[in-house]
Amino acid sequence: MEVIIVIGHADRIEQAGDQDISLGRAGAAKEYLVSQGVPFDRIYVEGKGNREPLTKPGQCTGSMSEQVIECLEPDRRIDIEVIGTK
Repeated sequence: MEVIIVIGHADRIEQAGDQDISLGRAGAAKEYLVSQGVPFDRIYVEGKGNREPLTKPGQCTGSMSEQVIECLEPDRRIDIEVIGTK
C-alpha cells in the first residue's frame, strides 16, 4: 500500500456546511484507520461536499421529512481509494 485516499460526501440537505461535514466524515474514517494500525502519513482526506450524489435528480423530492432524509442516505458516505504497488 502506497497511500489511502478517504473522500467524504454530504447530501443536499447539508448545504450550509456540506464541505465541512464531508471533510469531517473523511477525517473520522482516517482516525479509525489509524487506530487500526494504518500509518497516519499514508492517509489523505478530501471533502466533495454534495457535488457527487448517488441519488438521481428528481429522486428524494418533497419538503424536509424523515422519508427525504432516509432517501438521501446514500449521499452521506465516504469512499476509500487504496493506491499501491504489488
